[in-house]
Amino acid sequence: PPARRFICVQSAIDLSDADFFPLSGNDLKPDAWAKVTLADKPSSGFEWKMLAENLQEELLQDLHKLADPLVKAAGGTASADGVCRTATRDNENAPRWQHCCEFTGASEGQIYVVSLFDEDALYGMSDYLGYAAVSVSSSDGEHTVAIEDGYGQGKLIVYIENQPASPEKYESGQTPGVPMAHYGEDCWDKCGGKGGPCPSFCGHRGACCRDGHQEEDCPVQDWQAPAGAAFTAGSCGSN
Repeated sequence: PPARRFICVQSAIDLSDADFFPLSGNDLKPDAWAKVTLADKPSSGFEWKMLAENLQEELLQDLHKLADPLVKAAGGTASADGVCRTATRDNENAPRWQHCCEFTGASEGQIYVVSLFDEDALYGMSDYLGYAAVSVSSSDGEHTVAIEDGYGQGKLIVYIENQPASPEKYESGQTPGVPMAHYGEDCWDKCGGKGGPCPSFCGHRGACCRDGHQEEDCPVQDWQAPAGAAFTAGSCGSN
């Protein structure tokens, strides 16, 4: 089995407008966030239906208690109760999270369930937008998955990485660790005051980049941090 399993929630496309009573103006774009959990792979249409109903049942509970807020600060590792959540991207139909979750104990017969929500601060709860299911046995790389149930609109882009159990395969003698981390966070000081690859803070597929600069070896072109990100000289991102 792989030493470490990662699913990175990269971004979404064409999310539904769920906020029909915005605080101001006519802006209906969701304040989108996602959580990732493990589930046994359904073997029938009925079991898939039950999975969807269970997700909606959770919506009646306090979802923010189910999703550990400290996960954000822990570089995207799974929390003790097997739940990992992204940050909230305000007012976005095509949010970009680049948030990695680690589920090393996952087995081939399971699926990652990525549930999407529109945070509603006014009412203190979240609207359920739907979910995307990704097999744990999926090949390494990027996958585009349809969003089911809920509003049933849009697609989710995830990145899968299974790191071998033999770290000697790597030059460093260690597994590379989290693929992407600290998206949009200030990285300049933590990356030695320079742009480009910074695996210790931005993940081994990430880099420290600046808007309007072509950093040497930086994989991001015309880099822009997510709206509301707090950074000075540069922030983490990846392709």
